[in-house]
Amino acid sequence: MKDNGPVMVYEGSMADVDFLKSMLDANGITAYKWDEAMGNLAPFFTTTAYNKSVRLVVPRNQEADALRVVAEFENNDRGQTD
Repeated sequence: MKDNGPVMVYEGSMADVDFLKSMLDANGITAYKWDEAMGNLAPFFTTTAYNKSVRLVVPRNQEADALRVVAEFENNDRGQTD
């Protein structure tokens, strides 16, 4: 039996995670926010860096596709122009 458990593909601020989740959803990739409540209420409990307080996880069988979307998101630098 193949493990299809969740794998983390991104860690960031709530705003970045929300935007990236919408990109993943638009590409047919199931994504879930991890530590969403604690990331909002007390981000210092979830990580040492406030800007990485929420994690995004996907099923293992969608990891490769999700990482391509994450790379596109990171390469576009979230809205900066050329």
